Amino acid sequence: MTQKSKHFPIAITSILLSFVACNALLHYREQNEVRSLSTGENISEGTVIDESNSVEHKDEKEVYQTFMKVMERLQMERKATLDRNCGRHFAACDVKQSKPNLRNLYSSRYKFSVCDIQKCGSSSLLQAILIMEGYYTVDDYFAHRLFGKEVIQFGKNHVRIGSSGNDTESKTNWENGLKVVLVRHPFHRLVSAYNDKMLGKSEYYAPLSKEINRRYRSLRYKVSERTAPDSGRATFEDFVNFLVHSSNKDMHWERFEVICGPCFHHYDVIAKFETLEQDVTYLENVLKISDEHKAIFFPSRERRTNDEKVEGYFSDLSKELQMKIYEKYKRDFEIFGYEKPSWLCSV
Repeated sequence: MTQKSKHFPIAITSILLSFVACNALLHYREQNEVRSLSTGENISEGTVIDESNSVEHKDEKEVYQTFMKVMERLQMERKATLDRNCGRHFAACDVKQSKPNLRNLYSSRYKFSVCDIQKCGSSSLLQAILIMEGYYTVDDYFAHRLFGKEVIQFGKNHVRIGSSGNDTESKTNWENGLKVVLVRHPFHRLVSAYNDKMLGKSEYYAPLSKEINRRYRSLRYKVSERTAPDSGRATFEDFVNFLVHSSNKDMHWERFEVICGPCFHHYDVIAKFETLEQDVTYLENVLKISDEHKAIFFPSRERRTNDEKVEGYFSDLSKELQMKIYEKYKRDFEIFGYEKPSWLCSV
């Protein structure tokens, strides 16, 4: 039996679990909305329900329990996929040790840490944790005062696992807290990074984009594109050639494996952009996030890239370059259970 066919049922199980979790979440929220509208009461996931009050309350509890059980099963599937692939790549290593990832953002109030991955919701997570820790308020958030380099630097200095500089404290916070990693499809992340950094107006990335254009335009697959009018910005093809041929370690496109060390830092929860609505609700329940803080804990959960859009970007690349960029991020695909795109397999 081939390796692909061996693991096919697990992939299907994860997809089915995600679908069931989505439906359970919708049912759960509908129950809360109906009760809230009929009674004027705001029901949170942590509410203790008195089953003697009505059958409706019992139904709410059952829906909630079903949702949590489905999500726990989904987490087991994701961690099994991670462990299996980590074992393949690091067969001679102890991949189950749990040492702190000092880059993780940390909330002492809710006792959780999350790996800080750019283009995977890192800004939203940093803002939420700064508010949770009392450095800013919810009003500051809605007044758009949590943006800019100064806020980012302040966060790095104050809300990382390693911010205190005390190894014992860092280890204690790591061991006693819920450890979370939030990822997204590697190619979706690259398209997002390209649009944001290569086409944006950043004082740092705009010159880099121009330099990438200059250096890699000669490698463009279509000869006519090599002498096309210079826009001063890298094309997506230029950007991918840059990623394949350079050793640049920018955190906006560095691999998950390098940033988070998932094979060596034992994460408790693996969240994904593709199931962000369910995953965030699950975390809110597990961590008992207050209603006030739920308002700033990923308030926008809409996907900004989709498979069709991403495929459109990659369709302009040669098959050789498509395979090279896949090989660069292959471990991220495998460790976090992302399927190799079907269009990459076609001739």
